[in-house]
Amino acid sequence: MARNPFHLDGLFKLGYTTRSPQERIDSLNLEHREVPDVGEFHLVHSVQVPAAYDAERALFDLLAPNRPVQKREFFLLREPLLKRALDATQAFTNGDAEALDDFVLHRDQGAAFASPALVEHAAIPPLRSPGGGWIYVTRCQWHRKDLFRISYTRTDPRLALSALDARQKRFTSRIGFHTLVHCVCVDDLGAVWGTAAASLDRWRVLGSKVFFEAPLGDLSEAINRSIPAAVELAVPLKHGRNFGDVTVELVLGKASGSWAAWARPCPSCGSVLRFTGTVGAQGLVECPGCGCELECTVGASKAVVSAQK
Repeated sequence: MARNPFHLDGLFKLGYTTRSPQERIDSLNLEHREVPDVGEFHLVHSVQVPAAYDAERALFDLLAPNRPVQKREFFLLREPLLKRALDATQAFTNGDAEALDDFVLHRDQGAAFASPALVEHAAIPPLRSPGGGWIYVTRCQWHRKDLFRISYTRTDPRLALSALDARQKRFTSRIGFHTLVHCVCVDDLGAVWGTAAASLDRWRVLGSKVFFEAPLGDLSEAINRSIPAAVELAVPLKHGRNFGDVTVELVLGKASGSWAAWARPCPSCGSVLRFTGTVGAQGLVECPGCGCELECTVGASKAVVSAQK
């Protein structure tokens, strides 16, 4: 009988081994760490039986009403009752025919834990920038309250969750999958994630890179505060001109990280201008600040601007 303290109250893993119980716990934790998860299992109780596999079958039949996921060897019941179930199984396999009946009577006197409710996946906002991505928060229903996994991705978060859940299926140390509970789209993923990670660090579970323990509202607020406010621009093209495939706008405020490379100062008046157009576009534009004529080429990673002679 093993327990991970980061799991829901009353959730224990049961099984059999032909090695020592602690050796089995050690191998369970080795498997548990193969796909980074939270916490470790520790041995709670064990009994020695003459036929381990048969005893496990009897134990699982006895506890069938308390097995919330049929393909996983986890049971949801109070610790004293589960210990008594192991002891009753040991007595039964050693010849006490009434041991299991006695346990059923005791179990009916104790209140069982209810399985946690499933929740719907949060909405995924659309990507707005080629250099952008998503910061997302997930939760496993079998983890204890206020325990969340936070990560980031440049691909659709549903693909990241699918890959995570596919790995979960292979390990008997896992129960349940992750649900997306919060998701934001950002233009400059690297910069925003660095700020978000620093603000989330006080809630990080010791020894983990991705698990945090705090109310979801606090975690979501910290992530949302890390996203730069939208930059105010002058009314597009009202004070600028479009020559061919290049446009220019006057930037009022700080240039967004996702397009800062295409923001350049006017060589004449110093006004910060944002140049847009398809990659390779060239053209003459008029500075909205001073009216001088500029020559601009929109490149794949930056805009090149010079004053027209």
